Amino acid sequence: MLGAVMLLFKCIIGPTVGLSTYCWIWSNYGLQGLIPVDSWCHYIFLLLAADCGYYWFHRTAHEYHFSWSAHSVHHSGEDYNFATALRQGALQGFTSWPFYLLPAFLFHPALFVMHQSLNTLGQFWIHTTIIGHVGPLEYILNTPSHHRMHHRPPGNCNYAGVLIIWDRMFGTFVGEKKQKDYYGLAKQYQTFDPLWANMEHVKRQIQVVGKRKNKTMLSYCTQFFRKRAHHPFVFQPFNIFKTIHPNPNTLWNLPEGSSQRIRLESQRKHFLLTAYVVLEFLCTLGASIGLLLHAKGLTSPERIGTALVLMLSLSVLGQLLDGTNMALFAETCRTFSLAYLFTFELFQPQGMPIPKWFALASQIRVGVWFVTLAVSVASFSSSSKEEKKKVEGGTKVE
Repeated sequence: MLGAVMLLFKCIIGPTVGLSTYCWIWSNYGLQGLIPVDSWCHYIFLLLAADCGYYWFHRTAHEYHFSWSAHSVHHSGEDYNFATALRQGALQGFTSWPFYLLPAFLFHPALFVMHQSLNTLGQFWIHTTIIGHVGPLEYILNTPSHHRMHHRPPGNCNYAGVLIIWDRMFGTFVGEKKQKDYYGLAKQYQTFDPLWANMEHVKRQIQVVGKRKNKTMLSYCTQFFRKRAHHPFVFQPFNIFKTIHPNPNTLWNLPEGSSQRIRLESQRKHFLLTAYVVLEFLCTLGASIGLLLHAKGLTSPERIGTALVLMLSLSVLGQLLDGTNMALFAETCRTFSLAYLFTFELFQPQGMPIPKWFALASQIRVGVWFVTLAVSVASFSSSSKEEKKKVEGGTKVE
């Protein structure tokens, strides 16, 4: 859900300010004839430039509340697996782009976009607990072992993207001694709502300032530019030759016993409701992919409106996992609204034709939801009565 929200938000804002600025620098001040486009130098220097830019962005994202507000979404996963890599903040693009502008004076925008994308893909495999130690590559690459320390609270270390050499040179490297089943934020979310996740740290900082006696509007602004993590600037290039793991074989041992933290779970569970959420998520994800593929053929109001509806749909599905009464009401409104929209063909963009069977499908969805709603409410009511009897029984025994 978080990954889909991030992509939909990009669809709303259109071309990013970072890429636009990069192209403007290249067009007006770039040394375009210095390095031929087909030169091998691009592959070496751009790999280093993209990765070094990511390191400094990532380090800054942990140091200041402003950028942490966007990046903390990625650290919200209490399970450490490949799905964690898909947890991306929708607002992160607003805080990362200045760190990638220096290469614009030398390298073509298309080549930089390629290397930046490869840099992101190169970080996917490190989100796993089943790989312990990869030998000599630990000294060069950012590996699962290094990145596990980054995701273990407090996690303010090992900021590398692909090459761990940056952390080792700039003093932010911490080696893993053994695996621990303890991941996520120090103060974990209390909801599965993906929209709320993107605004949670912003709300928290507003509350921090709100508790002060002498607060002003400037106080709210300056709070986001205060540091939350402190790293002294050091440059020690010979650190890359130091030993990392004294006993690497222990890193292959997975943690035994129960987790060190109580994971967020839905308070009101029912198999039918969970199956409904999964099915609706797949439908919403398919619609999101369709929007991304046809976005260029839509007008701005159509593109933005569709993206907002899909983002709100993901928000409601997340709230259904929370099991709140408000979520049940919101999903009822959403189901009726979409059925009305497609039945009377009120939304028919030229750039993304809506199939005729959508009207029938949306009407069937209304029936499916009401069956799910009835079963879920009945289940919740019976569960509440059982809990009440247990409480009363416990009181009598006392």
